Amino acid sequence: MSAAEPAAGTFDYVGVWQHPIPTALVLDPRLLPSEKLVWIVLRVTMARPGAVITPTYDYLTAACSLARPTLAKALKVLQLTGWLRAGKRSTDGWVESNSYLMYDRDLSATYATSIEFQEFARSCLLHGERLRSVVEAVATKFELLELVRLARSKKIELLDKSGSKKIELPSSSKNELLEISSSSKIEPLRNVDFSSSSIIELPRTRSSGSCVNNTTARAQEQKQLPIQMQQRVLVWPEVSEITKAACKADLAMLTDDVAQQV
Repeated sequence: MSAAEPAAGTFDYVGVWQHPIPTALVLDPRLLPSEKLVWIVLRVTMARPGAVITPTYDYLTAACSLARPTLAKALKVLQLTGWLRAGKRSTDGWVESNSYLMYDRDLSATYATSIEFQEFARSCLLHGERLRSVVEAVATKFELLELVRLARSKKIELLDKSGSKKIELPSSSKNELLEISSSSKIEPLRNVDFSSSSIIELPRTRSSGSCVNNTTARAQEQKQLPIQMQQRVLVWPEVSEITKAACKADLAMLTDDVAQQV
């Protein structure tokens, strides 16, 4: 093993060797599928009873198809839920790597009240919502009230941080918005009589035979409007081309229907 590939730790298995994948692990509702997969990969990597493995992070990330931060978080969750227990393995006074014991059952009830576990759980509260929620679930199960209080206060703190995020625009975008807002000014209408005598009622009936005549009449009526209102009314010659095409399509469909009936 080269220096570029640090070991994830030393893993030893304590349990019934003939059952490599415990049913309780598969059915544990506290674990995500990725976290169960990490335990299973570690277990099947052991070739024989009593074997101690020292896999690298590169091996585990490739075998589990996980990123390294996700793998490290999964190992912490497995410790919190009692499927792993970590210690320190030292040689000549120098700490080399973590030493883990793997269990074939959830043993969190055995050491959940220990000072070691509670210190580890407190440290996990600093590493995101996933670990925080697992700590709260375990602490609630074993009535560790102080740990529950810390986990819930951390949840409020995380919610406050997520709610206080503000979207900052780049300076270039801010300048563009200022230019657009200053240039797009709407001039109000002036000297326009909106009394009942000046209202022009446009015809609303649209039959297939009089589409072109209606658009022509509306174009003539538009000329009677004040100039400022003409700028805000759709130009009828442009609409007439659309209505002509629609009338032709309707006439073609009507002709086809008549031909089929005959």
